[in-house]
Amino acid sequence: MTGPLCTISLAAGTYRGGGGRGLCTLERDTAGTWRIGPAYTAAPNASFSVFSPRHRLHYIVEEDAIGRVGVHRHGDQGWETLAVVPAGGGAPCHIAVDPEGTLLAVANYAGGSVALIRLDPDTGLPRGEPQVHANQGSGPNAVRQDAPHAHWVGFSPDRRWLYQTDLGTDHLLAFDIAADDTLGTPRVAFAAPPGSGPRHLLLHPRHVHRAYLASELANT
Repeated sequence: MTGPLCTISLAAGTYRGGGGRGLCTLERDTAGTWRIGPAYTAAPNASFSVFSPRHRLHYIVEEDAIGRVGVHRHGDQGWETLAVVPAGGGAPCHIAVDPEGTLLAVANYAGGSVALIRLDPDTGLPRGEPQVHANQGSGPNAVRQDAPHAHWVGFSPDRRWLYQTDLGTDHLLAFDIAADDTLGTPRVAFAAPPGSGPRHLLLHPRHVHRAYLASELANT
């Protein structure tokens, strides 16, 4: 691509246990030079985040044994922490916000659980205790599938369903969301081949009956 370079700012999450410094800012100036800015140490294990356009807020998981979700704002003065709440389980690895910006879902890898957190429609801040559902089961891979391992969560475009991939049980679960924003009893929406380890799902933005599933253990 030709033409003048523009200023670009990116954020990269790191793990404290692997020598990371927190959430780092990467900036490219108009000359094309990349520089690493100061680390945002309030998010030391930021493995995944989601942005809410409605409230201009970033929701970032802290993937550690405790399991937390941080609510952050980024502006001209850098990052600011607005709230930190429990994720409902250990090692949260994925997070999603519903189309209306009033619900937050978290996939907790270690406990194989999903948490649904209500958000204040005016502020975007969490309110009340999270609703938590812990899955049961295992898979044929004794090392990676000894227990449930939630790895991805996502809302249907109409906000009626919450989906979860479970790497440990080879299942894609579907939870109906009631009018009062409570989770229904999950059902198996798709059973992946045994031992495949479904990790991440992508719902097609236009074809409502089409989705793409990445399976980590089968490399498919």
